[in-house]
Amino acid sequence: MSIDLFGLKDKVVVITGANNPCGIGAAIAEGFARQGAKIFLHGYLGPVLKSKNIPEEPGTELYQYYNSLPLNNVLEKIQSYGVQADGLEGDLSDPLFVKNLFDKAEQRFGTVHVLINNAAIGNTGDTILSSTQKMFDLPFQVNTRATLLSMAEYAKRLIAKKEKNGSIVNISTDGANSPYPGEVSYGASKLAIESYSRSAAHEFGKYGIRVNIVCPGPVQTGWIDKNFEESLKQMIPLGTIGDPAEIADAVVFMTSHQARWITGQRLWVNGGFRM
Repeated sequence: MSIDLFGLKDKVVVITGANNPCGIGAAIAEGFARQGAKIFLHGYLGPVLKSKNIPEEPGTELYQYYNSLPLNNVLEKIQSYGVQADGLEGDLSDPLFVKNLFDKAEQRFGTVHVLINNAAIGNTGDTILSSTQKMFDLPFQVNTRATLLSMAEYAKRLIAKKEKNGSIVNISTDGANSPYPGEVSYGASKLAIESYSRSAAHEFGKYGIRVNIVCPGPVQTGWIDKNFEESLKQMIPLGTIGDPAEIADAVVFMTSHQARWITGQRLWVNGGFRM
């Protein structure tokens, strides 16, 4: 007899930013699939790689290629676990898209029990001195505003149905409290997510909805080239860069029955990169 220790079987889970097949969102989806959840994914197709050749080594071009892939690749893998999975591609910088995302998820699977805000975007070369309105707006629209609106949309629907035991996990970064040279608006937008998360945990607690934050360290989602990987390993006590599955395990735990008395907390998952 199988035992649903995590209490996630048949729960409906919405995960944003999941079309990169080697990304954290896809790994989180796979983690929930192992628990027998019903999964609704969001994806956003980034710019298509100019070169026709798929890069063989991790780096900027491979990461760009992964982020340009449609959701179908990830959905097929999730469905291979024998669970129900569907998704919707769209732009989270459009505030109207958030409601549409939840409408589609509910039409497909019913009440959404778990929300994972993973989608994020940054600007390489974004410094204080070079910052522009565009460099400021996009990270805050996608990373911060969409997370805020998604939490509100999710909670309003769950509260209206008098459901209990809801759970939100917002993905930040372990560097949000530190200087973020070269991507200052990305770092600031992530720190803002953490503040909104704590406020939501306080506000939603009486409705039985928990809100927590998972902060990954350096994780290989296609962007860390070999030289950078070697230099990072020297700074990580456990001696390896992160695998998306290691972030997924922490996220699944935070939404599980075992974490039922944990809310408003920030968990760094980084091999000791920051302490």
